[in-house]
Amino acid sequence: MLIMKFLLNGEKFGIKVCDVLEVNRLPGVFPVHGADKSIIGLINLHGKSVPVIALDKLLMLRSEGEKKELFVALKTKKGALCLLLDELIGFEEISEQEVIKPEDMTLNFDGSYLEFVCLKSESMVSVLNADFLTVTGRNYDGQPLGTGTK
Repeated sequence: MLIMKFLLNGEKFGIKVCDVLEVNRLPGVFPVHGADKSIIGLINLHGKSVPVIALDKLLMLRSEGEKKELFVALKTKKGALCLLLDELIGFEEISEQEVIKPEDMTLNFDGSYLEFVCLKSESMVSVLNADFLTVTGRNYDGQPLGTGTK
């Protein structure tokens, strides 16, 4: 399985390449008044309005305050969405032996947004579940992502 790895606030994340539409510099963003704090606004992506999500806010990560100018557009069951990221690390092939599913881990947080964790060469990458990263940034129980226990 091929994943795209990226940095966000100093942490390594990934997304399955089959969920990636494109990676690009952020164009002009149209704000959406009254939207969740994690939603930066909308961009025009090939003629369609697509939400732009500040993943660090969505996952409740400590923000480093730097403006993010790079995005990854993802396809999900609910349509396309864009996630802001700091830096694209690259692409890596991983094997099933390097994958740990959330149900096989003891978590002290809601890991619903995780597809799996990849352990390779003493490096860990949290691979995100694109379909769970909805435009509301909320769990199915209405709580912000990263809260509660699983």
